[in-house]
Amino acid sequence: MSPQQKSPNSASKPINATAFRRLSTLLAIKLLKRFRIYVGSVLMLTDKICVKYGPLMQLSEASTMRLISEHTSIPVPKVFCAFEHSGQTYTVMQRIKGDRIGKGWVKRSEESRTRLLSQLKAMILEMRELQPPANMGVASVDGHLRSSSLRAIQYSSGLSPASTHGGGIRFKARP
Repeated sequence: MSPQQKSPNSASKPINATAFRRLSTLLAIKLLKRFRIYVGSVLMLTDKICVKYGPLMQLSEASTMRLISEHTSIPVPKVFCAFEHSGQTYTVMQRIKGDRIGKGWVKRSEESRTRLLSQLKAMILEMRELQPPANMGVASVDGHLRSSSLRAIQYSSGLSPASTHGGGIRFKARP
């Protein structure tokens, strides 16, 4: 499969997947995986670059990050390249320093938790403002509702049980 072809498992195309970038990524992982820090499926290559990879990753995650970056003010890592190789998906991206929102949550003051939840609520509301293409139900950036964490829900038609944006699951955030 050429670097710019779609995988049968993903409607997203590889991003900046030149032969040099693919080879450099694979070599960096092979050389550094024993010495560098992992956080889940993310290998920290340098203090500014990391790679997320594995068999459950999808190119649509990188496409979604680009969409969020281009159409919202939500901070997301810059995607340098994304591709598939031997049954695994690789996304090389900017490393953003910080803590996960849940780290130390119970030790945070009520004011700190409220501030974080307000920021999260604003981000969700901003994402909800994104308009899907015409004649499309609730779906991913690829048009399919696919999730490695919800493997039982794989709608190949691109339509989810909620055929319109307004018919989806609604979460209520405290004011």
